[in-house]
Amino acid sequence: MLVKSKVKYIQSLSDKKQRDAEGVFIAEGPKVVEELLLSPNTPLVELFPTAEWMGKNAGMLTGTVQQSTHEVEPSELQRISSLSTPNQVLGIFKKPLWQRQPSPLKNWVVMLDGIQDPGNMGTIIRCADWFGIPLIITGEGAADPYGPKTVQSSMGSVARVQVGQAN
Repeated sequence: MLVKSKVKYIQSLSDKKQRDAEGVFIAEGPKVVEELLLSPNTPLVELFPTAEWMGKNAGMLTGTVQQSTHEVEPSELQRISSLSTPNQVLGIFKKPLWQRQPSPLKNWVVMLDGIQDPGNMGTIIRCADWFGIPLIITGEGAADPYGPKTVQSSMGSVARVQVGQAN
């Protein structure tokens, strides 16, 4: 059972300032969480799966993942989820720390201006990943690449595509 302070903490991560201060983001749903668990760029902080998800993914629950896992009831997942219909698992991950900036001279770069809708931002990140584009540069005021709706629509591609903001 989740304690009240843990529920409040998870709910506080829906705020960009809190996510930035903590250096983390939330991912929800089996596909997104499984993609992020497999990525070395997004270390797991905590995982909140239902028994159903744990049963299907027992092979992923080893080592540090197992130590950071807290099984929850579907009703508890409903309380901590930002989705209207939660889907089996919620994870808190560290934002990727990219080792180096991809060279725009050797790789394709997507530059975005005025993309404010998180769903559109996530879709663009997912498309860039599919085409092998390693870097997206956004203009000021763009949707947060680690907001819950952006992460959801990127389907885990936020772990493979570096998103930065132009100065």
